[in-house]
Amino acid sequence: IISQSPLVVVDGAHNVSGAQALRDTLDLFPHWKVMAIAGMLGDKDVDGVLSLLGPRCCKMITVTPDSTRALSQSGLAQRAAKYCADVTPCSNLEEAFAMGYNALEEGELLLSFGSLYLASDMRVIARDFLDNKKREK
Repeated sequence: IISQSPLVVVDGAHNVSGAQALRDTLDLFPHWKVMAIAGMLGDKDVDGVLSLLGPRCCKMITVTPDSTRALSQSGLAQRAAKYCADVTPCSNLEEAFAMGYNALEEGELLLSFGSLYLASDMRVIARDFLDNKKREK
């Protein structure tokens, strides 16, 4: 949990068992609407992870994690569209976070998942973004 208000969560969930654990947690809070930032490596079970988490997301922003094994944001968006009705590819992690954060509505959760590389980068991006928001107030 990076922020509680609004709720911002970063999770690796880079394989089916991690995605299942995350889905089980999300299912404990069925009233949460989930806006996701997803980025995955191409050698993972992408459809397995997306089939578990995609249907739980009201919107998904896809990105490319910082790895030579990463699936592109557009490639991931094409695959994610099978599981989530509103998918937008984004070429920049900072822009993706800002896009997701600024589109949050009351009762929505911003969730990053799909790669440990992405989780590492998103923790820093989210904290910097939220620190800047606090300073602006």
